[in-house]
Amino acid sequence: MNLKPYTLLKDKHVGETAFVVGSGTSLNNLDISGIHKHVVICVNSSILLMDWEKGKADKRYWISNDAFCRKWSYWKYVMEAKANRIVRDSWRKYFRELEGFYVFSPRPTDENGLNVEDEGLCHCSSVPSALDLALQMGCKKIFLLGADHYIRSHRYFWEHWDRKKRPHFKGMIHSRHHQMRIFVLNNKMYTQLDKFADHKKAIVYNCSLSSQIDSFRKVSLEDALRIAE
Repeated sequence: MNLKPYTLLKDKHVGETAFVVGSGTSLNNLDISGIHKHVVICVNSSILLMDWEKGKADKRYWISNDAFCRKWSYWKYVMEAKANRIVRDSWRKYFRELEGFYVFSPRPTDENGLNVEDEGLCHCSSVPSALDLALQMGCKKIFLLGADHYIRSHRYFWEHWDRKKRPHFKGMIHSRHHQMRIFVLNNKMYTQLDKFADHKKAIVYNCSLSSQIDSFRKVSLEDALRIAE
């Protein structure tokens, strides 16, 4: 196996600020250029918003639970990015393709919440994993972008793009019903991650003011960039 344990990244950014970038529609036309002086963790298709073809990987991260990413046209950007790339161990049959990637295992949860002694990451979907990663790396201020759980009928930021520029998928995209079931599970995980942030003496903010996620304090991106300093 050519993958490295994600635990090598633990405490890498103690006391720093991180921006976790989902793929929600609130990212459309949002100027995120100011986030790149900080740690940036993008998930799945938000790699399309990152100019990571050159430069150093130090504060750049891409993470995913979803092996179907390999069937999206944006996968080439993931493979070419100068970034640290992390996937869940459920990708095992593709590990030979992923030279230099990091890998994580799911963190167990029960009625008492997260097992803070376990060295896995939250799972179900990629934004909870990204938040957990930021906390495990020691970040103290964490800002969520593009974590919406739908705004009107839209799921992704790129749905607002010209059709010719949108990423395409070789297969069947999950239905809205399936996605809503995942969002219910995500919300439970966000509640636990908020408690974990308290345990780590960190704070998580949601920069999507229209988001249906209510576990974290909401702030505008403009305010987030000021708080981040």
